[in-house]
Amino acid sequence: GTLSLLAAAPIAIAQANLPIYTDNLVNAFQDWSWATRNLANTSPVHSGSRSISVTSVAWTALSFQHPDFNTSPYASLSFWAHGGTTGGQRLQVYVQYGSNTGPTYALPTALTANAWTQYVIPLSTLGVANAPDVNRINLQLTSNGTTNRFYVDDIQLIAAPAPAVVHLGVDASQTIRAADARWFGLNTAIWDSYFDTTSTA
Repeated sequence: GTLSLLAAAPIAIAQANLPIYTDNLVNAFQDWSWATRNLANTSPVHSGSRSISVTSVAWTALSFQHPDFNTSPYASLSFWAHGGTTGGQRLQVYVQYGSNTGPTYALPTALTANAWTQYVIPLSTLGVANAPDVNRINLQLTSNGTTNRFYVDDIQLIAAPAPAVVHLGVDASQTIRAADARWFGLNTAIWDSYFDTTSTA
């Protein structure tokens, strides 16, 4: 007969998003920002009851620090941004890992007035896909647009897709070769005082 087995990929990691900000900072992320901000803003919010409001000048940033962590379970950075009553702000994003800084990614559009927009940036674009030591995520206001108040909410790392399932078929009726007796043995330790007994042998 034929025996069908399912084999997972060599490394299987639980696939779950990693929230950074959901009404407050979570999962050990800390506020290391150098922008004028309020992490408990109540209006507008994308979800929940709070968002982050930013009232600052160009080149200041929201910055979220975390002890070194591995990004291999994650595929992208996601957040929602709101341009306030005027919009027009231009943001850029960069990530720090170890003592290094990844490439800067400018958002493709200015923030929209009176509306929330989701931005999803692949970690490969930020230069930190599968990095073992990411420690800081920065959302920076540039001088290329307005510097009016804006809002950010629901910041998270999006999980990478689960590894594909591998289907393995085994035909137990087909003989390939005989098993050599030397393949079999007893896994022991030299300090095992029972190794030389008849029952153990």
